[in-house]
Amino acid sequence: LWAKQLDRAEAWFGNVLMAQATYRKMAEDTAGSFHEPHIKKYLGDIAAKAKGHEGTAADLFRAIGRDPARGRVTGGVV
Repeated sequence: LWAKQLDRAEAWFGNVLMAQATYRKMAEDTAGSFHEPHIKKYLGDIAAKAKGHEGTAADLFRAIGRDPARGRVTGGVV
């Protein structure tokens, strides 16, 4: 029973990681499309913060003794 709970948590954490990677990628892409320096910097700051959150999401896996799902990050940015 405990192993199944960990498997479900791992799947959920994978979804969190994928969503965060998608958000970061979208922020990076959007920042790159702006020429106005203030907006570009603001969006770049959002992307940088999202990158940090992505690392925190990966830490969730370690909290349950698992490795972060690398494929979820790749899937999130594709």
